[in-house]
Amino acid sequence: MDGDNNEGKRQMAIERELMRDFPVIQVNANSRLCLNCDRSITQDMEMMQLDPSRLRLNVVIQAGNRLCIVWNGAEDIHELSLACRVNVYVRRNIFIPRGERICAHHLDRSGFLLPNLLLDLRYINRPYDIQGVQTLVFLEGLREWASEARRLDDTHLNDEEFECISPISKLQFEDLYAYCDPVIQNGKTRHISRSNLLTFLSKMKHDLSDLYLRVIHAYPSRQTVSSVTDYVKRSLTQRFAAGNIGQESNTREDYIARHVTEYPIILYNPNPDEPGAIIIADTTYAHLLKPAVIVAPDGHILCILGPNFSDSRNNDAQVLIDQFNREVDSLAVWMQRGDIVLADRAYCDLRVFLMRLLSIDVQIPVFLQRGRNQLSTEDANESRKITRGRWVVESRNGYFRSVFHFLAGTINMMHAVHLKDFYRIASAILNRYRPPLLMEGATAEAAREVLRRAQLPNAVLPTVEEQNLRCRNDKVHRDNKEEYQVDEHINEQGFIRVRVYSRSRNATIHQTFIQYRSTDEDVADAELEDPIAGYYCTCQAGARTLGCCAHVASVLWFLGHAQHQKNVRHPSDSLPYATLDAANRAAGEAVVQVDHNIDILDV
Repeated sequence: MDGDNNEGKRQMAIERELMRDFPVIQVNANSRLCLNCDRSITQDMEMMQLDPSRLRLNVVIQAGNRLCIVWNGAEDIHELSLACRVNVYVRRNIFIPRGERICAHHLDRSGFLLPNLLLDLRYINRPYDIQGVQTLVFLEGLREWASEARRLDDTHLNDEEFECISPISKLQFEDLYAYCDPVIQNGKTRHISRSNLLTFLSKMKHDLSDLYLRVIHAYPSRQTVSSVTDYVKRSLTQRFAAGNIGQESNTREDYIARHVTEYPIILYNPNPDEPGAIIIADTTYAHLLKPAVIVAPDGHILCILGPNFSDSRNNDAQVLIDQFNREVDSLAVWMQRGDIVLADRAYCDLRVFLMRLLSIDVQIPVFLQRGRNQLSTEDANESRKITRGRWVVESRNGYFRSVFHFLAGTINMMHAVHLKDFYRIASAILNRYRPPLLMEGATAEAAREVLRRAQLPNAVLPTVEEQNLRCRNDKVHRDNKEEYQVDEHINEQGFIRVRVYSRSRNATIHQTFIQYRSTDEDVADAELEDPIAGYYCTCQAGARTLGCCAHVASVLWFLGHAQHQKNVRHPSDSLPYATLDAANRAAGEAVVQVDHNIDILDV
């Protein structure tokens, strides 16, 4: 490329290198071009000399007529379709001439180039003539693409946009679409298109009306959207739901091996060497109906029962008792002697029924005895041990409403009669595409530590009872200089009392007692021991040693952390100023009077 007559050739070669993000080449008398590049550049220069206004296009780099445009190889190659060429041009502004080839595994199910390969496609900006009738053919392809662009389709969305309208990702959508088998509707075979499936998923995620879906998915009528929702639901119920939820999709041995970890086995099974099935049961409400949800300790949904009516004769316990009495699709066939059910207090009748029928252990929180206002330390610890596992089913019930808004709102009657199918499909999606619900640090050692702490007595309770500190003030000293009033024990260093007003009952005051090791003690000893020696609260669960109640936690948070921070984020106080008050209190005045004591949520 030396000599003044090659100046244009040198400049064009440098421009091509820059377009391909190559480093700038220092051209000198020894610079050389390969024969193919020399021929291509010479051809482009001649075309521009004949017609300086000639059209320039980003043209894909051609390695050969019989090679793949992605990797210059030949493995099951096919000629690119017009639709694929138009799609590349619209999305990347890269023109692919007719006759170019590509390997079959580089295309998605729609025959379009895979997104990651589309981003890496190589091209050169050069003068180019589209020959003869091919101009009309390509323009016709653009027209068809523009007419189809009005219909919302997964191929027109990137990953982030797709997840805004669908509860699953684009990759998961491909897997789900493989389960969409044809169904018979009104004597006709209905094939599920990708747009049909996306319509169904967007309705499940956002609870969109049929009229709205008709517009954004370009269906001819609202009735068509309703029909599409019905036969997509039926298609997914056939294989997808059946293969990802239900006793048929989970053998007992597989369920125990995959979904019952060491943590719940040690925590709830009296014979951990012989692990059995552990299920967590609860009911939820949807449009005056009450389906029951049965989940594993890791959040895997075993089955959906019902739905039942939500009247008094269909209480939580009766719903499960009825299912165990059924001969078909019964949990009684799947569960065995020694299995464990975690439930809330509403299942007390189920406890007696299952123990008598199958010797199944139903563990529920302890009831507060009549005439008492607080659980004993043993009962409070036992209740907390059960609630440490029950949060999983509550979280899954929350997923139904947060991930699938269709199940959280008012359901049309034509869909309400198929409520169980919608719940089964939603459950199968959660089981297959969402990670399990596992607590951080939920190991066998952590479970043994929970059992150990559950046996500890409350070290503060005897002092409170012996000295009657709930009522007496002569043994405590109040420091009125503090923003929050804290009572300190006169004779015992490191013993405080804080009164906490209830948020649910204005007349109720909970007293929290905390015993701590003072920083004035030997630092070496303090580092070896827990600085909080004990705690007690007068609320219903305040005597427990397995964790603490919310009142004790809030006091520890404020005294040990918040008061030492320069900036602590508080909830917005704009609502009291923008809301009318029938009690005619001044704007900004606290709705709950706390008298400068710590005010927290009563739970």
